[in-house]
Amino acid sequence: MSDLTPLQTDIDTTPYDEVVWNGKRILLATSRPDCVDKLLAFLQGEGLVVTCCDSAEETESVFDPDNFELLIIDVELEGKGMEVGFRIKHSMRENFVPLLYITPHLDEISLASCFEAGGDDLVTVPYSDTMLFSRINALLKMGGSYRQQFRERLELAYYRQVSEAEQKMAKSIFSSVVHQDHLNRDNIQYTVSPISILNGDMLLAASTPNGHEFIILGDFTGHGLTASVGTLPASEIFYTMTAKGFTLGMILSEINNRLKQLLPIGMFMATVAIDINYYENAISIWAGGIPDLILRRNTGEVEVHPAQNLPLGIIESNELSLEMDVLPINPGDRFYIYTDGVTETENPEGVMFGVEGLQNLITSSADHENIFSNIMRGIEHYRGGLEQSDDITLLEYTHPDDGDRNWANLEHDENNEEILSEWSVELKLDVKAIRQFDPRPILTQLVVDLQSSQSFHNRVYTILTELLNNAIDYGLLGMDSAFENTEGDLRRYKRERQLRLDNLQSGFLLLKLENKLIGNNRGQFIISVKDSGNGFDFTKLENSLGDEGIQGLSLLRKLSDEINFEDAGSRVSVICSWNYNS
Repeated sequence: MSDLTPLQTDIDTTPYDEVVWNGKRILLATSRPDCVDKLLAFLQGEGLVVTCCDSAEETESVFDPDNFELLIIDVELEGKGMEVGFRIKHSMRENFVPLLYITPHLDEISLASCFEAGGDDLVTVPYSDTMLFSRINALLKMGGSYRQQFRERLELAYYRQVSEAEQKMAKSIFSSVVHQDHLNRDNIQYTVSPISILNGDMLLAASTPNGHEFIILGDFTGHGLTASVGTLPASEIFYTMTAKGFTLGMILSEINNRLKQLLPIGMFMATVAIDINYYENAISIWAGGIPDLILRRNTGEVEVHPAQNLPLGIIESNELSLEMDVLPINPGDRFYIYTDGVTETENPEGVMFGVEGLQNLITSSADHENIFSNIMRGIEHYRGGLEQSDDITLLEYTHPDDGDRNWANLEHDENNEEILSEWSVELKLDVKAIRQFDPRPILTQLVVDLQSSQSFHNRVYTILTELLNNAIDYGLLGMDSAFENTEGDLRRYKRERQLRLDNLQSGFLLLKLENKLIGNNRGQFIISVKDSGNGFDFTKLENSLGDEGIQGLSLLRKLSDEINFEDAGSRVSVICSWNYNS
């Protein structure tokens, strides 16, 4: 319900070009009896309701702009008719009642004085009924026209207030859903500047259970409420699926499906989505219909990575390429993502700022700590005082050093109230299932339900990720870990991995999760993954842990108490002890 009072007014809304005299209210002010008699007879004869005043004081006391459609004042009213008219006209403020002066003076100065005293027209004595009729008729039309426009202004003002109140309420709802708390970090700077209360730009960020960071920037077609309607379903899908451990590609696919169903033809979301992998110092990028991502290396070198896909919400997900562009990223490297409100900013000559303008600012900034503020000042200066014409969103991400990363979300939280129970679950996947199905979200959610602990969710997801990757890559596909670790070859590694997986003819994975009670409020959580491959020399692998061994196994050491290799390395078990007494 709105707190605004419904618009009510008694203003006559008769169309101003259809003047009906009957019942119109006239205030007649004159102190001459002969003038009163003649005017009164004429006005009442035309159906007007006339109120007569014979003094200046009475005229000013009786007059109320809401009670009269016309004011007729004799300039000879106690010798100060024009003074009275002037004061009344200036007291009306937003109201308007036409003023007709009656004057016996014919000289130009006297006639001009009538208009200077607020008169809208005048009639000189003597006058004919025809002349008087035409003057009054014109003034009633003028008054009707003003009252109609005044009511329209009131209605517009009222509906503007209603619209603003509704938009503010909608913004509050949107802000509670499309929250940006996760962006408030030392290594992230951003600005979201809409041109109206509601925003067509959407900036989302969240950590995954395995410690990756997902960032999505979306720019919906249009502005304001119409453009913002897609942010609610998109953000809900993003946060829910990210928390459950789905991959960024799966999240984008689901968002695309929802927007395709929801949005009308011609409306879509230009998007850039980034998966930040802290373990491998890599970022995976998907971009569709949005300005180029700009990457500034810690060496000062600048790279531009253009979008190569359609925006979301246009075609079905099975027709949409969700292949990620994988780039290595090192501490101190910065990337910039932004909406077209940045590049389409125009200067007073109508020339757009462009990607080149933004790239020049990023390249020329000697002080890398102030690049973001330099960009914002540069855009404002380029606009040259012109109003912002589009929603503007810009984000700068700086890749942190290893010591600056927050691994807290991977640590076990002993303060949660766990359910003490024994259980186990097994899952076997053939080649087709390995290609098409990601078991991590379902298995980790099962752990949350059975253990009542979000902390186990994080640890299980991370451990499963590393065990599955190692089982598939080195057990089934025979990938070379040195190949993956070669700097600059990460993209080639991903392509080779996908090619081998597509060509894999046989094989399976067997996953087992088990929770054991071994004492009072103590137990062990065991995760094992077996592959059908030929195994590998795990003794060599164990000797390389913590140095340049297979990716992620040093992290497994950190998150677990024990790692066991069996069946010539084709089965790996990870044991995590827990104790709720401490």
